[in-house]
Amino acid sequence: MKPLIVTLFLLSFLNASFAQTNSYTQQWAKIDSLEHYRDLKPAIPLLNQLMEQSRHDTIDLSARAHYVKAFLFRSKYEVELELGLQDSSHRKHLCYLTVIDALKPKLLAQIDQSKDSIVNALLYAHLADLLIKYQRDFYVCNVI
Repeated sequence: MKPLIVTLFLLSFLNASFAQTNSYTQQWAKIDSLEHYRDLKPAIPLLNQLMEQSRHDTIDLSARAHYVKAFLFRSKYEVELELGLQDSSHRKHLCYLTVIDALKPKLLAQIDQSKDSIVNALLYAHLADLLIKYQRDFYVCNVI
């Protein structure tokens, strides 16, 4: 009887974990679809909802990664909307270093707010990646 109860408990835990992962997959599919059609405004509330869900998720081990990914996508969409880069077919020529310049303060502010060392490490890694891209491509956008 005892092994049966333990087995049922483990199966219910695995089922809850799978349902949570499936929920993240469905939410990211909606967000990817909105990005594909460059409909960024409705994607921002979905990303906020995803961030809240992943912040309070204690079951799924990948919740922190979903939080960081949602934050990065939300920041990117906000910057693109601010700069008027909504429509991919009618884009004006804009060096993407402007986008990186706008993302950097958002990343630093989020790092200051977060108390989770794993989230901070992921955000620092993304910030370092942005700075490397900026350094590498500075002369491409700024012809001297």
